[in-house]
Parts: sequence; structure tokens; C-alpha cells
Amino acid sequence: MNIIKFIDMEYLYGWRCNLKNYIVTLKTKGPVFIGSGETKNKSQYIYDMNRSEVHVIDENKFLTWLVKKGLLSEYEKNFLYTKDNKDLYEWFKRVAPMQRVEDFSAYKLSAKSLSNYEKKRLNDIQTFVKDAYGMPYIPGSSLKGAIRNILFSYKMKNTQNRTFQEYLNSEDNNRNRIRRLEKMANNIDKAAFEFEVDEKIKIAI
Repeated sequence: MNIIKFIDMEYLYGWRCNLKNYIVTLKTKGPVFIGSGETKNKSQYIYDMNRSEVHVIDENKFLTWLVKKGLLSEYEKNFLYTKDNKDLYEWFKRVAPMQRVEDFSAYKLSAKSLSNYEKKRLNDIQTFVKDAYGMPYIPGSSLKGAIRNILFSYKMKNTQNRTFQEYLNSEDNNRNRIRRLEKMANNIDKAAFEFEVDEKIKIAI
């Protein structure tokens, strides 16, 4: 059994490592989307044109309802075994015109921007990343990446060496262009974020 010993950095090296917590409120200036990697196709959501709403289906509740109403085979025939361009809204209007969509809706979204909807252009929906409670959130890693990009951009614009910017704006179509740009970007990245590590910390590491 390996035993990891606690190292008292302040006692050994005379310094203290303090971690500080901050509460930060961010205000977005435009649309933000961080995908979960999950896709909802037109058999998994209902676009209500009259209300301009999109209802994402709770699959467990929906399956229970299909079995209870004896519509499972009908649903499979229309959506799983055919390539016809059908959507769930039209199917509901035909087989269950009095059924409330809200009864098996996981959540709904405003779809006013789809007012000029055409049936042939009903697309899949890429879902936002969510927490354990089903609420959308922005992961810390995404925030860190955004802040890093801001700092990188600031460093690049204010660096004394303009080679990267000049080459970026050039019309050089050389095959090695991308490779050279990546190398320059890596050099700026190192200059912006790498720092000297105290010898005492190196010893501890």
C-alpha cells in the first residue's frame, strides 16, 4: 500500500499557497450554445406552429402513453421504418387530436423565429449541455477557455512582434501556411501563459 505524505509547504519553504473563491456574474452579449452532443430528431420533439413552441418529448412518459393507447406500432411504422418527411405534430393531429402535448413534454422552447416554417426544412435539434437536474448550464471548462481566448487575443494584439498578424492578413497560399500559423500561435500562447516556476515549488513537485 502506497502512503502519500502530506507536505507542509509553509513549514518547509516558508510560503503559503492560498486559494481564493470568487462569485462571478456573466452577462452575455449574444447567443450562447454549448452542445451536449445529443441530437433530437423530428420524431423526438413537437413543433406547435400555432403557439410557436417546440416541445421536447420525455421519452419515458411518451412510451408509456403510446403503449396505453395502443399506438406504439403506429408510431414505429411512421417514424422508425420509413424515410418519409413526417413530423410528430402532424401525426398527433391525426391520431390524437385531443391529447395535451404538455402531458409528456420534458420542456418547451419558444420558436417564434420559425414563423416561416416549411415542412421540408424541419431539422434536428442540437441540445444544450445540462446538469443532473436537466437545467442548462455553462461548464467551468468552457468559461476557462473563453477567458483564455480573450487573454490570448489581447496578448496577440498588443505584442511588439507583429509577424503573426501580418502573416495572418497576407494572401500567402503556400501549402505550409496553416503549419506556420499554428507554430506562431503556439509561440504567442507560450509567451502569454507560461511563467517561471519557483525552485522551491519544483522541488515539492
